[in-house]
Formats: sequence, C-alpha cells, structure tokens
Amino acid sequence: MSRDMGKRIDHIVTRPMPISLTPEELDLENHPIKRASSVIPVRAWTRFYEATVRVDAEAFEWTDKAVHIRWVGSDGQPRSAWYGRMQLTERDRSVSNNVVAE
Repeated sequence: MSRDMGKRIDHIVTRPMPISLTPEELDLENHPIKRASSVIPVRAWTRFYEATVRVDAEAFEWTDKAVHIRWVGSDGQPRSAWYGRMQLTERDRSVSNNVVAE
C-alpha cells in the first residue's frame, strides 16, 4: 500500500463523526417520528468524541423529545444526528449557510 493511500485511509477512519442519540434513547416505538413538510433552520450543539461544536443545521424530522438534524461539517462532508430538543434553537429562516440542501 502506498503512503498516500495509507494517509487517505487514516483520514477516513479518524474523521470526526457526530454522536447521535441511541435507538434506546429515541424509543421510537413510544415516540413516533414526525416528518417536516419543510426543513426548519436551527442552531445546534453537536457532540463529537473530539469536541462539542455549535452548527447551523436543518431540522427535518422529530419526535416529542428529539430532533433529527443535518448540516455540512467543516470538512465539507454532510452530517446528521439525533439530539435532544434542548440542544437546539430555531434560527432565522432566511439564513441557510452551511446546511445540506434537500
């Protein structure tokens, strides 16, 4: 394996991934998902193993206690995760920077 290939593999393996709520925490059997007719712009505290980061994101589905959001990471890659409602605030709907288009 070439050195460049090794570096690319290391980058992919170690790329930060958000920590989402677990299936047990979501408890979808008792808290069904509601899908948005249009996305809602939000600011969210996102959790990674490496750090906690506040991002501009879009809420596109939710339960009565959690929200599924998507955003573009600083590396340009799309991200999504489930977070508790208290970790999000709605932002001005006219702002749409750094979010994933539908």
